[in-house]
Amino acid sequence: EEITYEMIRCVVAAHGSTAKFILPQGNMNVAVLDNDSFVHEIVDSGERKDLEAVSNLIAALKHKDGNARRLAASALGKIGDARAVQPLMDLLAVETKPQVRQYAVKALGMLRDPRSLALLQKIADDENEMYYTRDSAKHAIEKLRGKIKTDSSSPVTRPLFPVTSSTVTLSPNLHPASPHPDTEHETRNTEHDAISSFLSSPHARPLKGNWNVGFALDFHSSYAGADWNRSGIGDLVYRLKYESDASALPKLIEQTRNLFTAHPEMNQFEIIVPVPSSTQREFSPVHEFCKALAAAVNKPVQPCIVKTRQTKPQKEMQTLPQKRDNVAGAFAVKGDVTGKKILLVDDLFDSGATLEEISKALLNHQAARVNVLTFTKTIHADM
Repeated sequence: EEITYEMIRCVVAAHGSTAKFILPQGNMNVAVLDNDSFVHEIVDSGERKDLEAVSNLIAALKHKDGNARRLAASALGKIGDARAVQPLMDLLAVETKPQVRQYAVKALGMLRDPRSLALLQKIADDENEMYYTRDSAKHAIEKLRGKIKTDSSSPVTRPLFPVTSSTVTLSPNLHPASPHPDTEHETRNTEHDAISSFLSSPHARPLKGNWNVGFALDFHSSYAGADWNRSGIGDLVYRLKYESDASALPKLIEQTRNLFTAHPEMNQFEIIVPVPSSTQREFSPVHEFCKALAAAVNKPVQPCIVKTRQTKPQKEMQTLPQKRDNVAGAFAVKGDVTGKKILLVDDLFDSGATLEEISKALLNHQAARVNVLTFTKTIHADM
C-alpha cells in the first residue's frame, strides 16, 4: 500500500528531529535538510509530478539511506519522466534492500518503457527475490505489454521511445497486428482471468531463520482496504485447528507437495518432526498433518522435540524479546538425530522465535539439516 506522508512523518519523528539527511545533486553542492523537510520534499515532488525535481530525485537514488532511495523511486514513478528509466535500472543492479527494490520495480511499471522489460522479466523469474518484488515485477510487465499493444495498434508510425543500444529487443508476439475487437475483448478477459486466478491462488512464502530453508504455504490472512479475510490456506488451517476438521488435510498436503515440486530443496529431509503445541489438544493439527504428510511422501514422523517447561501461547506476547524469553531453553531433543535431515513443521510463523529455538537444539544435537515448513505466516512477519 502507498505510504502516506503522515505515516512517514511519524516514523521520522520517532528517530529524532535533529538527524540530518544529505541529498546528493550530481556535481552540484549537496543540500542538507532535516528529516521532515527531506522526506516532505521527496514525497511532495512525486505528488506534484514536478518535472523540475527529476534530476534531484535521480541523484537521491544513490543516497546512503534506504528510505530516501525508496521514496525517490516512488516519486519518479509518479512523475513518469523517461529520464528515470535507466537510473532505476542501474539502482536495481546494485540495490540489496527488498523494499527499495520493490519500489524501483513498481516505478518502472508506472513508466512503462520497453527498455526495462528484460530486467523486469528477470526479476519476476528470480526465486531469490522477495515474493512481493516478484509480484510487482509481474504487474509491471502486464502494464508494459498493455502499453506496447496499445502503441502498436496506433496509426502513429514514429516510435514512442527513442531506440538506443540499451533498448530491449522485444519478441514479435509483443507487437501484434491490430486485433479484431472481439478477439481483443477475449484476450483482455483471458488476461484478467489469469491475473485474478494468480492473485487468488496460494503462494508459498519464504521463512528466514537459523535453519537451512523454510517456507509457509501462504499468508494466514490479508487486508483488502479495510476488510480482513483469511486466505484459502488460512481457512483450511482454521478448520483443522479449531474445528478438528480432518477433511482439510488433503488440500494442505496437495499444496505441500506443490511446494516441494517448486522448491526441491524443501524436499531434502529424512524425518518429519512436529513442533509441540503450547496448548494441549485432543486433536493436534500439526501432528495430524505430519502423519498425513508422512503417508504421502513415505517418510517417518519422529516426535523428538519435547518441552522442558510450560510456555504461554506466543500470540499472548507483545514484543519479540518477550517471545524469545517465553521459549528460551523450553525445548529438548529426545533420541538421536545425528546426521539426520529434518523437516520441522508448525502451524503458524510469526516471530520465528519457537522455530529458531528448536532448530538450534536440533543442530546442537548434530542434525545434518533442518528445513522448516509452516501452514501459514502472519503478514507482519515481513515487516
